Amino acid sequence: MDWRTDEEREHQRWRNIVNSTLEDVKDPAGCFEELFNHYARPQAWRLTEGTARLLHELAARGLTLGIASNYDRRLRDVVSGFEALMPVKHLMISSEVGYRKPAAAFFESIVQRADCRAPEILYVGDDAVNDVAAARASGLQGALVHDRLHLA
Repeated sequence: MDWRTDEEREHQRWRNIVNSTLEDVKDPAGCFEELFNHYARPQAWRLTEGTARLLHELAARGLTLGIASNYDRRLRDVVSGFEALMPVKHLMISSEVGYRKPAAAFFESIVQRADCRAPEILYVGDDAVNDVAAARASGLQGALVHDRLHLA
């Protein structure tokens, strides 16, 4: 499969998802633009309870935190809108990297940006194949999160 991507491809991918999901909409183009713009705003999203505390604790322990996502440049505005995400130092977005997960090139970009060895990185994701297995195949550690992370 071709995992290459860019802003234009991501825009079209989201258009296809909306069009195939909402087939009976009278104005598909208008509906897509409204949804696309809506999900560019931090107010359209919410963080799992405890996220701020978890990220603060991990950063306090000296860990370098990042977000690596199959998304587009809208993610920059979303992330900057959450004070809880301030401990996050790296933001890897597939449309900027040029490859989507599970491409090895996506995970290689994470290693380069983190400026460390792949086995020193723990990639935590919610998809067993695209996140965990792909990270492990690229030499990173991988962990699956189901729906909530809690500090012990």
